[in-house]
Amino acid sequence: MKPQGILLAAILPVLSAATACPAFARPEADADGAPDLQIQLRGDSLSVTGDVSSRAHAAILRQTALNRFGHDARHFSVRVRPALPAGWALLTEMTLSGMAELDSGAAEIDLQGVTIRGISADPGRWQTAAARIAASLPDGMALRQQVVEVGRKDSLQQQCLRLFRSAVNGRHIEFAPDRAELGTRQHPLLDELVEILADCPAADLVVTGHTDDTGDEAANLALSQARADAVAAYLADAGIARERLSAVGVGSSRPVVDESTSLARRLNRRIEFELNFPATPAPP
Repeated sequence: MKPQGILLAAILPVLSAATACPAFARPEADADGAPDLQIQLRGDSLSVTGDVSSRAHAAILRQTALNRFGHDARHFSVRVRPALPAGWALLTEMTLSGMAELDSGAAEIDLQGVTIRGISADPGRWQTAAARIAASLPDGMALRQQVVEVGRKDSLQQQCLRLFRSAVNGRHIEFAPDRAELGTRQHPLLDELVEILADCPAADLVVTGHTDDTGDEAANLALSQARADAVAAYLADAGIARERLSAVGVGSSRPVVDESTSLARRLNRRIEFELNFPATPAPP
């Protein structure tokens, strides 16, 4: 069972327990689509959703959740699909078991393999768990992980900043010329930011929109504001309080590269993020 009181998940606000879903409720995903199973861990809240090979497989996952986390999954919504890849049951069981070595995180298992993101205050234990998951991968599948190591004595603010920097490092929100609509390729990063903001309730996020230097600057300012507003709206629609989000457009005034090529203009059409922790007013 996961120790309490010293891990990030233990000091984050614990989600209220939802009413357990029926053991074999059908998720919204198309049953004819590619097989997929997702695991979400946040504090004392664990969810398992997606595809299993049999009712026995589902029972094994429930028992693994009980053995490794000390409780059943609060949200358990699976569908039985007998024609799943060989080794699917073992891989999903090993992944769920390994997630117990993270303080919070998410895993997705599909035909390409296992993708895991999260934070760990005990890198040694996590690496052992990751090795076991990798050893259970069927041929042709891979383990992809982005696990941030944090110190047990780090403050919540430090942990949140590390997780945020890891999420945005080397990743970009870009736009087509003269457009402010978000594409689906932008959703994974934004969804990670939603998770971070949910786990870091004291943090605010500044969303800054930029354009290239093509056209009138007044129009560029309006376009950059529309881009920032589109991102903030996505985060708000996902459950982040709007007062925690600041959307600012700065036009083409802050290029990251000189605009001599189409690639440079593309890089300048972007969104930047800044995670802030407003000072708590001193008591009167």
